[in-house]
Amino acid sequence: MIAECLAEERVVINLEADEFNDAVRSLSTRSSVPDPEALCRKVIEHEKLMTTCLGRGAALPRAHVAGCDRPEIIIGVASRGIKAPSFDHRPVSIIFLHVFPLATEGSKILSQSLRLLGDENFRNEILRAATPSDLIRVVGRWEQP
Repeated sequence: MIAECLAEERVVINLEADEFNDAVRSLSTRSSVPDPEALCRKVIEHEKLMTTCLGRGAALPRAHVAGCDRPEIIIGVASRGIKAPSFDHRPVSIIFLHVFPLATEGSKILSQSLRLLGDENFRNEILRAATPSDLIRVVGRWEQP
């Protein structure tokens, strides 16, 4: 489910950003949507209402945008951490940016992402992935029943 939404060009292993909004801005440019700036604005607007920084170094920002044909997930890994408004006040190291078409709910994909990111072993494997293809393989392996 998640692996189907991934592509190597949408995985950033060494994400360089000091602040969460800068990370979102950088990851938004990896989306296939025609207006990545609009995507970034929507994500940041949603973050103002309620943070998607889950704690334990993970975040699940999301947006529904025009011009998106199918769900996609853009993943950023920042080993040194990014300052973010997380519940546990820890820096964010893993960001799964979910981009959905306007007519798609996306709750199944979000809940699967939440389940995976809730597992410390999964997060550790993601942090150790050396390449985008390695990271995608980790996700695929963890999604298998």
